[in-house]
Amino acid sequence: MKLLILIFFLIPIVAISQIRVDLGGFGGVSYYLGDINKSRLFYSSSPSVGAFLRYNFNPRYAVRGSLYYGSLKAKDKDFSNIYQQTRNQEFSTSIVDITLQGEFNFLPYVVGNTSFNKDNNSTYLLFGVSYFIAPNTNEPNQIAIPMGMGYKFNLKNKWAAGFEYSFRKTFTDGIDGLDGKTLLPEINKQTGFANNKDWYSFFGVFISYMIFSQELECNAYGNKRR
Repeated sequence: MKLLILIFFLIPIVAISQIRVDLGGFGGVSYYLGDINKSRLFYSSSPSVGAFLRYNFNPRYAVRGSLYYGSLKAKDKDFSNIYQQTRNQEFSTSIVDITLQGEFNFLPYVVGNTSFNKDNNSTYLLFGVSYFIAPNTNEPNQIAIPMGMGYKFNLKNKWAAGFEYSFRKTFTDGIDGLDGKTLLPEINKQTGFANNKDWYSFFGVFISYMIFSQELECNAYGNKRR
């Protein structure tokens, strides 16, 4: 499965016709999903910031490296059920996230192209791998799988902007400190569920600037560089 995903993102590189690189910044919120918050989107959101470098192979595919900083927090007292009120767990931690992700544009998109209604905006899907550091947790250094979608569009000259919503699936139940190994005697239930791994999300807006552009053509027609 992992090999198929890698091939999916590498195949378009063979047919590179245009290379453009943009550098950007991100601002938004981060939040957690897990044994304390099972389903509330944007629950206890905290400000987050980030920076990224995106390598655009062609109008459909790009690869991006990102660095994010945010916070995750939750407490049982925010939920009304007896189980959580009795358990009374809470946590708070900063988080540093380093992500390498592939992007697939639904529409042809050329960063820096300001032609009206031509290759200047697109929704996109993202998928990749993340390494995160959450110091105030039981397992502070872990791997996660980012997935999500966004929308990007060109502004004047070499500037672009957009918004993105991504989820990180982790392989740990230690962010919230509830690994399911402890029994809650008051109600004779375990404190957590080992199979319910923790998630965290980033949502926000970004702005970027194209720092490099190179146009390539087949040798039969000559090469063009910019």
